[in-house]
Formats: sequence, C-alpha cells, structure tokens
Amino acid sequence: MGEDDILFWQDALDELMAGRSRLPKCPFCQEGEIEVTRSARLTRLECRACHRYVEGRFAEEVAG
Repeated sequence: MGEDDILFWQDALDELMAGRSRLPKCPFCQEGEIEVTRSARLTRLECRACHRYVEGRFAEEVAG
C-alpha cells in the first residue's frame, strides 16, 4: 500500500478518530461496509466487499 492509498482512506480515518460509529463506504469500490478491528496497538480498517485495507497505529493509540 502506498501513500496515495492512505489518502483514499482519510475520510474513514477522520470519522473513526472523531468517534463516529458509522463510517463511509469503501473509498475504492464504493459499495462495501468498512470493518474496524483493534488489537493491542494496531487498528485495521478493511472493506467487507473488496477486502482492501489500511492498518497502523493512529493518534488515538499513540496518545493512549
């Protein structure tokens, strides 16, 4: 995954960081719901339809 891919996920990441429970549709296929999985210090957002994803440590984990 490149930096350009991360930019596509930015809206969903912003919604997640704002504490919203309803995330936008997948930025790639525009159809799939985004599933959020958290484990230890890693957060993963994955489309249930096309299975594209982004994962990493985001501000919430770093601050906590």
